[in-house]
Amino acid sequence: MAGTKTVKASYAGDTNFNASTSAGVTHNVTDFSISASPSSQTIKAGQKTNYKMTLTPLNGFTGTISFSCTGLPPSSTCSFASSSITLASSSSTTTAVTVQTSKSTPKGTYNLTFGGILGSGAPATGGLTHSFKVTLAVQ
Repeated sequence: MAGTKTVKASYAGDTNFNASTSAGVTHNVTDFSISASPSSQTIKAGQKTNYKMTLTPLNGFTGTISFSCTGLPPSSTCSFASSSITLASSSSTTTAVTVQTSKSTPKGTYNLTFGGILGSGAPATGGLTHSFKVTLAVQ
């Protein structure tokens, strides 16, 4: 969660060492959020549709976010207007996401996940990954 946090270390102690707690150290935690609209779309097989993905920096976040798309119906593709977006201010930034189906795409409702990835995406290496789910109904 973004915001200013105070970090302290504490040790419960044992038979050899006394218990202790460090002084607090202030740390500014930055992050970003992701959303998409509309939350659902309905199209016929062979058509394409667009979603708008919005990325918002939180608490002074800066960084370049790349994108992913999962949960697509068979014989479909997902593309982004930009391969990545750099967040460098407190303003939200948007990009278009296009989902293209084919005439052979099976009818049904699909849960798509649009992802935003900083670095490796793994927190252990300084990365972040956030996602947002939308629905696509193919008729």
